[in-house]
Amino acid sequence: MANYIKNIRVQKQLSQYTVADKLGISQNSYWLLENGHTKITMEHIAGFSVVFNVDCKQLLTDFFEQI
Repeated sequence: MANYIKNIRVQKQLSQYTVADKLGISQNSYWLLENGHTKITMEHIAGFSVVFNVDCKQLLTDFFEQI
């Protein structure tokens, strides 16, 4: 999931800092999420869906279709 989130962020041309700020976390905390050092929770996924302007269900569906 971490790599999938990173790919979306890069495709949308957003910096780690920008996404972290919108999620209300530090850039370092976001880096830990994106690099698999911190588990991604449903709360994070809900936040990603808002930041990336993608329906939460679609975000998960697209992820599971890739694995």
